[in-house]
Amino acid sequence: MGTISTAAEGTVEQDRRWCRAAVLRLVEEVKIRHHLLTDKITKNTAVWKDVAAAVSEELSGVSGAQCNQKWRNLKLQCKKFVDHSKTTLLQLLDKIKHHLLGNDWIQLKAC
Repeated sequence: MGTISTAAEGTVEQDRRWCRAAVLRLVEEVKIRHHLLTDKITKNTAVWKDVAAAVSEELSGVSGAQCNQKWRNLKLQCKKFVDHSKTTLLQLLDKIKHHLLGNDWIQLKAC
């Protein structure tokens, strides 16, 4: 869980530390809802709120906006490593998850 810090303006911000389990949960939840996030009709804000609700089991108090930002950061980092092959981002993330965890998803439940 994150720590509370006071910003220069006097407001209190939550400093979130994304543990491995929270990041992997984010990847899973985005994969499940990918069709909604790429749909032009569905509002992404509502989808990110649902993603945050699921991820909050691993990282309490996380918001939809924070999940969205983390996902965008992950995409940018992954794109740096994807060459000109036909591997999609979701396939790459599946490979990364499999490499890190194998088939043992349960071992990373504690943050």
